[in-house]
Amino acid sequence: MRLILLLTLTLYSQFSPAQNFALFENKGANKKYFDQNNPNSFIGVLLNNIDFLPTLIDQNNYQGVYDAFSLEKMGITTSEMLSTTIANPLLLLNYETNEVTILIKTKQTLNEFIDSVQEIPAYENLMLFDREKLQAFWDKSSIDCPVHIFTNFYFDIRHTEALLIENRELVKDSIFEQWLHFIGALPNGNRMITFSLRTEQLADNSCFKFVHFLDENLSKSLHNEYKKQAFNQSNSEISRQWRNGDVAYFTPILGSFDILNDPPCWSFTTSSGLRLIGVADSEKIGSLHQPKQESEHVKTIQIEQKRGHIFYYFSYETGDSIFFIKTNESFQDAYQTLVNHTELSDYLAIDSTLLSNWWQTATHGDSLRESPQEKVFWKDTPIYEAAVYYQLSTDEFDVPRAAISDLVFYFSKDAKEIYLSYNYQMAKDIEEFYGAILKELNRSIQNIEPYLNPLITWNPLKNKYRFKYEFYRLQKKLKLINETPEI
Repeated sequence: MRLILLLTLTLYSQFSPAQNFALFENKGANKKYFDQNNPNSFIGVLLNNIDFLPTLIDQNNYQGVYDAFSLEKMGITTSEMLSTTIANPLLLLNYETNEVTILIKTKQTLNEFIDSVQEIPAYENLMLFDREKLQAFWDKSSIDCPVHIFTNFYFDIRHTEALLIENRELVKDSIFEQWLHFIGALPNGNRMITFSLRTEQLADNSCFKFVHFLDENLSKSLHNEYKKQAFNQSNSEISRQWRNGDVAYFTPILGSFDILNDPPCWSFTTSSGLRLIGVADSEKIGSLHQPKQESEHVKTIQIEQKRGHIFYYFSYETGDSIFFIKTNESFQDAYQTLVNHTELSDYLAIDSTLLSNWWQTATHGDSLRESPQEKVFWKDTPIYEAAVYYQLSTDEFDVPRAAISDLVFYFSKDAKEIYLSYNYQMAKDIEEFYGAILKELNRSIQNIEPYLNPLITWNPLKNKYRFKYEFYRLQKKLKLINETPEI
């Protein structure tokens, strides 16, 4: 198990009566950093990138976050905080052979599994686990996958009232490491450190998504272009052939591009092997969010096949396509013939229920066809607005530039829920393959890029003069409740 380091700011302060700190409170000229209504303020950017924070937490070895026990000691309920979950595979060590066994969940119940392995030496230590906790881990894990031990860690940035920059000296190499601590407000008037980042983690601007909201006229224009291309494609010749079952593959525009682009650094499987499950209620945080379920206000327009495309197998021996014709045999006899064929042994893995359905729906002497499908080619709603997500980088002359990654459409009333998106970054890469069907919309999006703000709003935070405080005075000034170092 990983050693969990908590509240490192107070730990370091015990060894130095005066450290180098700068305090930025949510007032005066500093209010611009805390403005949650501005998606490009410091707090606004982090809220819009909430799913990236677990990766940063793991990079910091879980400093500046809390487990449930630590919060309970401070009188804080876990429901007041955001949470991220990590999952470590449950490993069983045999002390005699020094071999490690990974516990894999089977289709058995936990009790059935334990009964089946209790005589196997590799599973001897499994009997020592608390049965109730083990049952919870078993239930949360997937069949045929490793059983994981799930642990929650808690943090928050939504109620930040102050930012504390610390220049921390690293004794081993005599250099300074700069940390940014978030001071959050509690209902009782006290405050606590709710999150911590290293300022170097903010240096790679390409790791963050920024938001720019479009005006009504431009939103309508882009929506109409997107809709036009989707409808044109649904009426194309390849679509007609797919509906008739003459071709096997047809992917509507939404099937390829209604997927938000995430920066490459948004890695939820970390270098340490910990799988970061995500942030609680992340879909409800930030300027825009995507609901887990399709909203009832969204109308989906679908293309339906009249009959499924012909099912066939390619023979590598003859170079021919082998089609399956329905005969007078029963399905069981025909299926047995199929799976016994040397070339067709791979079809042993095919769900026989699917093949049975295809057999039943085929007419005598006809080729087997897969079941007809429905595909969504458009999502519509009468009330919407548009925005673009963009990323920041520098050109060859080190000049900041903005590049759009996604176009999104969202409900303009109540919560700003994204219901339709266009992965512009992907569309640019494969525009040549799709041809003219994407060019008009791509050019319109490209014309927006020169008007986006390429400046980083949090850079001044790292460059201001540092005031020297004794930390106990800061604790008193800020009414911090987490005063005792935890190791």
